[in-house]
Amino acid sequence: MGNKTEVTIDVIIHATEDMVKFQETFEDVFLITPEEFSVQIVSGHYDNPISIMTTKIVKEQAMNFVNTITSMMSKEQMDVIISNLDSMIDNSTLYLRISKQDFVENKITFQEKNAIKIKIYTPIYSKKNTIKAFTDLLKKSI
Repeated sequence: MGNKTEVTIDVIIHATEDMVKFQETFEDVFLITPEEFSVQIVSGHYDNPISIMTTKIVKEQAMNFVNTITSMMSKEQMDVIISNLDSMIDNSTLYLRISKQDFVENKITFQEKNAIKIKIYTPIYSKKNTIKAFTDLLKKSI
């Protein structure tokens, strides 16, 4: 299962936020270099520039990301994820949203709005095994 794991990361960075801080944290903590991200610049509501950083990592690098992010979570956070997996998974993909502000301080906290969006995909061929497969994937990482 681990060899086919994929992680997609999307970060929306507003004009008041520093893209370099996000890039440095991804590189320092997760070994994802700025060059691995594509950056698209769009205009916001008041024509403020908004940067959208996106990357997709696969195989060993994806598993290293999962291992690192789960090691940064508290036991309580992991328990919350595992107990809510059924509402966080769709089509073999686990959806997580983490606080951008805490992220640049090397902390993981869950937040719905203004968050870094993380999608962890692993192929699951039988829908009834989905919860168990993601529970095993996350617990293997801690």
